This record gives sequence, structure tokens and C-alpha cells, in this order.
Amino acid sequence: MISTQREIVVRQQPAQAWIFVREIGNWAAQMPGYLKHEEKGPDDSVWTLDIHLGPFSRPVELSVHVVRWLPGEGADFKLKATYEPFHGEGSFRLTGVPGGTNMVMILGTEVTGSMSKLLTAMAAPVLEKVADEFSRNLVAVLGGAPELASPSDLPAQNDTRTSIASAFRGWMAGIRRRLTRART
Repeated sequence: MISTQREIVVRQQPAQAWIFVREIGNWAAQMPGYLKHEEKGPDDSVWTLDIHLGPFSRPVELSVHVVRWLPGEGADFKLKATYEPFHGEGSFRLTGVPGGTNMVMILGTEVTGSMSKLLTAMAAPVLEKVADEFSRNLVAVLGGAPELASPSDLPAQNDTRTSIASAFRGWMAGIRRRLTRART
């Protein structure tokens, strides 16, 4: 399993950050390529993200299940793609800091199937880029960084990187090519 971690500081106090985290739909709306989500119960939802494949785009469905709620402190969750060969897990942890809340997010994913070794190598940079954009979106929606936060508390921004959409398009196109070859 490949994983990544991001630590951000936001202006919202821990109680307000918890109000945000306890609603799964709030997380979904901050994901790159978000189209919609449907809540299936207090611990389950299905997210639909727009993934571009060359000149085409198509929705990808992820089932997200909260394994454990830690009221006021965070949550642990699992995710599984409905039609693509991957699943994963992650967590949020919240702690108060001067001027706001420190949020630690961990996201891990595992690619399965006959092409898993090759696809895992391709997935690692995509996971990093998704985590960067997701972190930036969280900082923005939770009021930005407090005045006391240092620049190292903010998610990395690197304009020379390929965009998330472009990287994910390439990754998904590679998966499709390999799956097509494997079927023939």
C-alpha cells in the first residue's frame, strides 16, 4: 500500500473543524474532480469524481466507509473504487493550536489485480498530487491558515508540477491500455 500524509493548520477552532469533519459530504466536496456524493447512512457514502481520459471524461465512483468516529478529534475511514482496481484507507486527526486547528490527514491506497506492481508505481505521484490539492481545498474552505501558522504548515504548492487532472488522466489512460491488453 502506498500512503501519504498532510498536516495543515486552519483558522477554524477545533469545535468548528469537527463540525466540518463529521459530515462525510464535506470531505467529498473538497476532492479534486468532485461531481457529487450520495450518503448511504451515517458512516457510508458514494462519491463520484470526474476523471479525464484524453479527450473523454468519465465519472469514477468511490465507496467511503467511516470505520471509527472520534468525536471532536477525527475519523478513520476505508474507501473502495466501484469499478477500478483499487481500495484504500485514511484518517483525519484534529488538535487545537494557537489561532486554529492542526489537521493531520493520512491517505493510503492499494492497486489490485494483475497489473498492480506497475500501476502502483504510477499511482504514487498521483496520490501525492491529490493530497496536495485536497489539502489546499481544506485550508480554503476552513478559513485559511491562521496568522500564527508558518509557511511549512501549509500544503506544498509547486507550479512546475503537472496538474492533478493531467496526471490522473495519464494514470487512468495507462490503466485502460493495460486492461485492454490483458483481456486480449
